[in-house]
Amino acid sequence: MTLHNMGKPKDELPKDLEDSLPRCAPTFPGKAYAFFQCAYGADDVKSALEEGRSESRAEEDITLTLSQLGDFARPDPLLQQIVTSAFAQGNNYVLEGCSPRRSNFNVAIQLRGILDFSGLEVNIGRIFSKDGDHYVVMG
Repeated sequence: MTLHNMGKPKDELPKDLEDSLPRCAPTFPGKAYAFFQCAYGADDVKSALEEGRSESRAEEDITLTLSQLGDFARPDPLLQQIVTSAFAQGNNYVLEGCSPRRSNFNVAIQLRGILDFSGLEVNIGRIFSKDGDHYVVMG
């Protein structure tokens, strides 16, 4: 499909076309959740995650919060369903990442890199980020 200027400034689209375009604006602050199973204690996991952050060259503005899955509660009912399912599948940790300048999807990618480079023997369950009013699973 070719867009023609139609006498309007380059960055201004005809109103009917603009209204029909999907909205793909990233959500800020970005948040994502990685659910995983690991036999190590929380202190050892935290140390390994810091090493994983360094090795993966994760963005420094991402705040990481590690929680035991049984202690993790958020007011979002959809997220609570995910937590319940992750717990039933044997996951015992959740790593929450948050960034004021990154999209939800970008934070999810960063969490994957941190876990991959952590050196921990983990079974990564799933990594979720919110997209509009639902959660999406990152590969």
